[in-house]
Amino acid sequence: MKRGDNRAGLLVIVLLLACVSAFAYYFVPSGPISGSISYVEKGNNNKLKKRASRLRADKKRTAAKTAKESSKELKIPKEVITGWVTIVDPWGGEINKFRAGLAGDGWLALPARACLGGNAWYFESDSGREAGISGGLWVKGDKVGLWHLVNVPGSYDGPGIASWNENESVSWKSIESANVYHSIKLYP
Repeated sequence: MKRGDNRAGLLVIVLLLACVSAFAYYFVPSGPISGSISYVEKGNNNKLKKRASRLRADKKRTAAKTAKESSKELKIPKEVITGWVTIVDPWGGEINKFRAGLAGDGWLALPARACLGGNAWYFESDSGREAGISGGLWVKGDKVGLWHLVNVPGSYDGPGIASWNENESVSWKSIESANVYHSIKLYP
């Protein structure tokens, strides 16, 4: 046997192993994929879990409310808190910066795609107050996740989060032109 034949055989084996490894990496899932809610957080999650549980709609209580009662609740106007969300990579570089509106108790609805690759996330209101984003709720495949501010300085109390009711009218307020409201129709 020649020395060149051994090297050719070894090269074939190495290439075969590389192909099998690449196939396994790209096409074999690393774990079970479920549609359940994933909780993402960078610290103590007890406080956020309590707040998340308050967001879950109690079907009996929601069904018991009439449209008239819920419209009375919605007539209490609260100032919409707007600002900038900044996503920073592990090396301190800015990945993304975009406008967002803050809901009650420090919650933000953020597009999942805009948040990819972030190591630290911050919200700075138009009034200049800054707070870190600690974690949130996101379901795999959803385009939007619900994220929460940590150590909120002062009062960040925007309009509350409520379950969607298709029988209620929905208004949209632009962040850029705050005086313009548009009635919109949502479909499940």
